[in-house]
Amino acid sequence: GSSTGKPARQLTFLHPKFDVPDKIERARSKELRRGNKRLFYAISMRFALSYLNSLIGILVAEADAPQEAREVLHLGSTLTSAHNCFDPAAAYAYSHGDEELAERFFAVALPMFQEVYDRIQAAGIARVCPDLDWLTLGTQYTNCGLVKRNLSESEEALAMFEKGAAYGNGDAMVEAGLILLHGSCGTSKARQDLPLSKKYLKMALTCEHPACDYRLMQVREALAGHQQLERDPNALIVRL
Repeated sequence: GSSTGKPARQLTFLHPKFDVPDKIERARSKELRRGNKRLFYAISMRFALSYLNSLIGILVAEADAPQEAREVLHLGSTLTSAHNCFDPAAAYAYSHGDEELAERFFAVALPMFQEVYDRIQAAGIARVCPDLDWLTLGTQYTNCGLVKRNLSESEEALAMFEKGAAYGNGDAMVEAGLILLHGSCGTSKARQDLPLSKKYLKMALTCEHPACDYRLMQVREALAGHQQLERDPNALIVRL
């Protein structure tokens, strides 16, 4: 994952850099030139779901085929296109104040992304998609967690961040650690689990794809808060 260094309470979508096929990019850009931004992102979402449905169909058929009839597949570019069409659609919905629409986008697309990744793994990553990037799936869960956090849906946000953390996203590790430390998410209460919070915060410092400097400052402040709580369980820890 990448990061912009903005405060954690602001939604900052993490954008993997992908190329969109020329034909689709021309169709989307045409609507932008006409000033139809909502249609641009609606088209993006529709293409994303079309890509995902196509991938699922191919992988289902491949799994049902006799062993000797199975072929080497090259699904990486199609999966990349699905991500690149979906990301701006969800980000646009949120940035225009429609958190519920962004949430619906994730509700539809995330299970499909997960199914594609799981089916690719079952089929044999080296044979069907050797460049499969689990971190990108983690970014999708992290972005969904950001939406749910800003909607103060504490348990769902935490579940999304824990998923993102499991796939290696450093921002998700920080968010999960902070929620579990403070027992709050947005304006709602959340589960507090100090040992698990410390685990996620320490993971964020050592993971392969760490968060930005601002996030790492949050981690250090949070770990200092943990030390303070160990000395005084009634201490008040202020969240940055």
